[in-house]
Amino acid sequence: MSGVQGDFEEKEFSRTKCDFKSLSTRFELCTRDFRMQYANLYKKRYERCLPALRKRVDEEWGSSKCPIEEVCNLKCGVQTIVMGTLFKTMPKQPSILREISEDIPEDAECTVEPTDNFTSDEDELVLEDLRQRVAIRSSDLLSPHKLVTGVPIALMGAVDEEDAHFVVKDVLYIGIRNQPPVPTIAEDKYVVFISGLNLSSNHDLTPFQLFVDYLTGMIGSNKEVERTARVCKVFICGNSVAARSESEMKSSTFSLRKEVPDNAPFMNILDAYLNALSKSVPVDIMPGDMDPTNNQLPQQPLNQVLFPRSAVNGNLTSVTNPHEFEIDGVRFLGTSGQNVADILRYSRLPGPLDALEAIVRWCHLIPSAPDTTPAYPQQQTDPFVIEETPHVLFAGNQPEFQAKIYTDEAGRSVLLLSIPAFWKTPTCVWLNLRTLEASKLDFIIDEPTG
Repeated sequence: MSGVQGDFEEKEFSRTKCDFKSLSTRFELCTRDFRMQYANLYKKRYERCLPALRKRVDEEWGSSKCPIEEVCNLKCGVQTIVMGTLFKTMPKQPSILREISEDIPEDAECTVEPTDNFTSDEDELVLEDLRQRVAIRSSDLLSPHKLVTGVPIALMGAVDEEDAHFVVKDVLYIGIRNQPPVPTIAEDKYVVFISGLNLSSNHDLTPFQLFVDYLTGMIGSNKEVERTARVCKVFICGNSVAARSESEMKSSTFSLRKEVPDNAPFMNILDAYLNALSKSVPVDIMPGDMDPTNNQLPQQPLNQVLFPRSAVNGNLTSVTNPHEFEIDGVRFLGTSGQNVADILRYSRLPGPLDALEAIVRWCHLIPSAPDTTPAYPQQQTDPFVIEETPHVLFAGNQPEFQAKIYTDEAGRSVLLLSIPAFWKTPTCVWLNLRTLEASKLDFIIDEPTG
């Protein structure tokens, strides 16, 4: 019988430090007034994106001498450049207004089959500016199946005299802009991403226990502990505790009695794990669509009262979703995955990395908000417009770990990260700040045999 391999002699390692800066101020809601309408959000999106689109048009189409017009001034047969926001008409898109207008009896059986995708061959695109809209003729150049509502875009083409559809000759998106230079980092430093813990009685907590023990240096050889000591920050990207069960939601009624939801014990368990983890390494926790905070994006930080033990040591920070930050000059931007999931529901893009790549080209983090992604009715700005393209764009709660470098025509690049839901795939993602290389680490427990 061979002995245990590796160096397990007792040694002391120091945790690597980093220069961390949160850039998520624009996602923090100072006031919450839900009486407002959403028209201003689209208006502010158009106004913030128009200068960037004009700059791109000047760079790419300036030599064409093609006039730039508003939609209301388009003339049939005249080649023109027009800019605005795409709207996608989708017959299969769920609509409460349609359900009400069809006057379906309450006891009628549901004839709509459940689906994860609402696209159809009848989908069409429309371009809107602040004054008017024009229908777009679908083509391989501009397919509705590769786009969603809310995308800022510039089009070159002409209106057809027969059906008054805009026939597209060329397309421009804002793309990568104002990206800070990639910093030079002398030594290996790591940040770790994990998402979708979904703690509940239905899921084994052992993989997450192993994750905490590993990052705190409680298990592993000295070589592994030395590498773990180079982790300077951990990010938990939403859906940490399972949502309330359907049976409890159905039986919930208004009551003056103090009631405890069935997932409350697992908030205490999460707090205990985070207390142990954050004593060793700084942790940022983002909310997800199942966590106890507002459902509309941007989601506000989880209340510190949920973490009575871990919140007091100062190393746990509850942050917004989306979350933008900088570590040693490396710029990050990401969400808990709602934007990617919604883009995949309302388009035929193949997977999460394709959705993230589209987000970089569109220069908008959540274009489908507020149409199909719940969002707060912002009046002064659209906080989801990407003013400075990050070096790393990530999304949590995805089916599997994936990483890809997207590079544009000018040679500028963004690392795209798909972070798997831990309860389905017990995997965390490690990112080396020096090389911007991502890798995964599994915490899979082998089933006993025999």
